[in-house]
Amino acid sequence: MATASPPSETSKRAHFFMAEDNPGDVVLLREAIAFSGIDADIEVAVDGELALEQLLDPAHAIPDLIILNFNLPRLQGHQVLTEIKNTPRYLGVPVVMFTSSDAQRDRLLCRTADAYFVKSGDWSELLRIVRHFQGLLKVQAPIAHATQAELSKDQFWKQGDIGTQGTGGHAIADLHLPTVAERKGAVEPMDDSAD
Repeated sequence: MATASPPSETSKRAHFFMAEDNPGDVVLLREAIAFSGIDADIEVAVDGELALEQLLDPAHAIPDLIILNFNLPRLQGHQVLTEIKNTPRYLGVPVVMFTSSDAQRDRLLCRTADAYFVKSGDWSELLRIVRHFQGLLKVQAPIAHATQAELSKDQFWKQGDIGTQGTGGHAIADLHLPTVAERKGAVEPMDDSAD
């Protein structure tokens, strides 16, 4: 049992979110996760748009791990990754790419992912990947809880009101950013005429 996890989380069943359109890969990953002894539910979205719609829904539970395929229908995995990484509620949640693409260009598009794994038909390689998932959960979980708690306590950001600050539907768009007047009032202007 990891001592770094908060007490309320130690007995909790893990929740993984997977965006994958290949049912065979979903079954194989489920089997590898179960074989590795991870007690986890795996929620699956079959395309990128559906994945993003579910993940950006404020009522959707925040998963412990997000697994994305690069080549998804309707919206590419790297686009889903970008949106997730720009959403404050997912700070500290590990996001991994699990894809058949080994292209350097695709890896670069996914550079903000916590890990990038290339699918293979090798069972031992799949188990190695799943062990890496376990490692990410042990390292990231305390970070995620601390980050969310600190941001809430310190009010690092505050949500904007419906109207000029945003619609209330997108966490990044709704952040309250200081106006020009607020920024000017925060610091003394520099006097360029002084010698």
